[in-house]
Amino acid sequence: MNEGVAERAGRFIDLAEEVLADARAAHERDSRRTSLNRSYYAAFYAVSALLTVRGLHSSKHRGVLSLFDREFVLTGEMSREHGRALHRLFEKRSEADYDIYGSFDSNEVSDALNSASALIADARDVLERLLNG
Repeated sequence: MNEGVAERAGRFIDLAEEVLADARAAHERDSRRTSLNRSYYAAFYAVSALLTVRGLHSSKHRGVLSLFDREFVLTGEMSREHGRALHRLFEKRSEADYDIYGSFDSNEVSDALNSASALIADARDVLERLLNG
């Protein structure tokens, strides 16, 4: 494995953890839109770490989601639930960012945080295996 690729992937996964902490802090202060946004981006960065190891990227969010589905979900390396969760997080982030009339309850935000956290944990495990296995 190219050392530069491993470093880039590591930076992405570290960024995912940092942004997840921001999402939790936003949730604690009841900033629901911000928490939804940060939850999605935390998962997005974790997925970007995985794609980096495969030499893949996309300039569009939907492209990243599609590559993740193809490369990791359909192959069974990541669960279908993580694939569904990433798509839900993307939709919720879009609503939170662009729907000025949107309303989000605390349970929705908690679910987003839990989904992002689980995806990151499993992505870290897969990343470790890909880099060292």
